[in-house]
Amino acid sequence: MKKLLNPEDMRRITYFLCKNEGVWYYPGELREAMALDIGDAQLRQELELLYTYDVIEMDGGRYGGVFDRTLKKVLMRNYGEILNLPVDEFNAYFKNDNMLDYLRERVEQLELSLAEARELREKLNSLRGEHNRLKGHDYERKMLLAMIRGIVDGKKGLIDGIHVTEFTSTLNYHLTTGEEIDILLEGEQVVIMAECKNHVPENLDKITEKMVDDFVGKATRLHQDRFAHKELRLGFFSKNGFEDRLKPHLRKHDIRFAVHD
Repeated sequence: MKKLLNPEDMRRITYFLCKNEGVWYYPGELREAMALDIGDAQLRQELELLYTYDVIEMDGGRYGGVFDRTLKKVLMRNYGEILNLPVDEFNAYFKNDNMLDYLRERVEQLELSLAEARELREKLNSLRGEHNRLKGHDYERKMLLAMIRGIVDGKKGLIDGIHVTEFTSTLNYHLTTGEEIDILLEGEQVVIMAECKNHVPENLDKITEKMVDDFVGKATRLHQDRFAHKELRLGFFSKNGFEDRLKPHLRKHDIRFAVHD
């Protein structure tokens, strides 16, 4: 067995680990994989020295190659006779090695692109949500304006009997429960509460009986808490109308789905 440090063995070990980068070896596994004629103590000493000078890496007692193309080329160019590596094999190896680098870079770029896409998608969804919220508020204002114009013009229907000098209105009235009434219009003898839906035509199926029931529930509670001495009228408006299946349910609760008759 060899007792002194052997530079040739150390170069062979360095090259072997670099060539098999990503694979980690315990000293005994490395001696077996390379068929080294070297004792355990000497092998560990050589590995520790190579690691000390950052020529190889160590992780949990296992050793592996440094991800350094320059180091590999130096080893392969200068110690070809030791490594017994023909020129054509050298060129083929580094052609594959460079392709591996390229693919790794592409993966990193794609991962970054995916992360950016996710961030942009989140921002877009946030902007869409804000856009829809603003569109909903715009529709609520339009419906309140239609109610006020009806009062001014003396129209019948939901606003019948409310005088132009005797009402106040509130958009987005918040209950103590955190619930919201889109439109609250209070006259001398009447209080009107209305819900507004801004669904596009293809999403009218998402306006459900449960939505109607939830609206009736919160409107009834608010009426009992604050306006029990006044007549309660309910309106449920949809910018693009309703599916026919929903109208009987609205009528059952005496809910108007138009401002004027």
